[in-house]
Amino acid sequence: MREYGIDPAPNNPDMVQNLFEQQSTLRDAAVSAVTLNLFNNHAEKIMIGAVAQLVNNLHALFLSGGEHCICTPAYHVFDMMQNHMGATALRVSGSCGEIVRGGFSIPNLSVSASVKDGKLTVTLANLSMDTAAETVLIPSAMAYAGNAEIITLTSGDPHDCNTFEEPDKVHLTRTAGAFDGKITVPAYSVITVIADLL
Repeated sequence: MREYGIDPAPNNPDMVQNLFEQQSTLRDAAVSAVTLNLFNNHAEKIMIGAVAQLVNNLHALFLSGGEHCICTPAYHVFDMMQNHMGATALRVSGSCGEIVRGGFSIPNLSVSASVKDGKLTVTLANLSMDTAAETVLIPSAMAYAGNAEIITLTSGDPHDCNTFEEPDKVHLTRTAGAFDGKITVPAYSVITVIADLL
C-alpha cells in the first residue's frame, strides 16, 4: 500500500517530508502581515480569518519532524497580530510610496490599526526589498501617553527561514520605552507598535 505524503527529506534521509510541506521565509511572513492587515482594514465585512494548515503544510505556522518542532516566520506574524483580536478597528490613511512591477503597483507599506483597553495597536509591513520606511503615526481624536512596546520581525535576508538546525534565525525582538509616533520600518520587515493612550 502506498502512503501519500511520506517521503525522505532531501537533506536528511531519517526525516520525512510531507507532500504539501513548504518552507516559510521572512518574505512569506510579510505577505501574511499584508493579508491580515487587509482583513483588519475591512473588519466590517470579515467576521473571522484563520490559517487552514497549522503544521507541515503550505504556509504552515509550525514545522515538525521526529523530535523537532519549530515556529515559522509566519507564526511570528500571527503572534504579533493578536492584540487586534476583540479590538475596535481604526481607519488608516496616508502613504509611504508604491512598488511598481510590470504595470502593477502596490503600496510600499501595509498598515492596520485598532484600539482596545487604552492601547493603540498598529501593525506595519514594509514590502520593499531595499528601502526602510520612515513613518509618523498620528492618532486622530486620541493622544499618546508617551510609552509603547515595539515588536519587530526582520532578518538579514528576505529569504531567511527557520530550520531544525537554526530554529530562531527569524525571530521577534521586543523593545519598550518612550514613543512619540515616529518609527522606522526596516526593509522586508513587520513591526507591531502597542502604544499607551491618554
